[in-house]
Amino acid sequence: MTRDELRTLWESPANWNSFGRYNCEADSRLLVPKRFGFGWTLNWANPLAWPVVVVVIAAVIGLVFFRRFF
Repeated sequence: MTRDELRTLWESPANWNSFGRYNCEADSRLLVPKRFGFGWTLNWANPLAWPVVVVVIAAVIGLVFFRRFF
């Protein structure tokens, strides 16, 4: 996809919900710029979005566990 096509998908209100979640199956990017403010957000339609969230949560729990018991 070209940058213009990706921008068109990103700008479409149909791909954003009221909570600021981006959900576009046609967009293959995992991270996209936030619609408002600074930073990045996940494209929840990307198949890697949920595994990334699970890994991050597991890493945080692992660090807390390690810090608590070792």
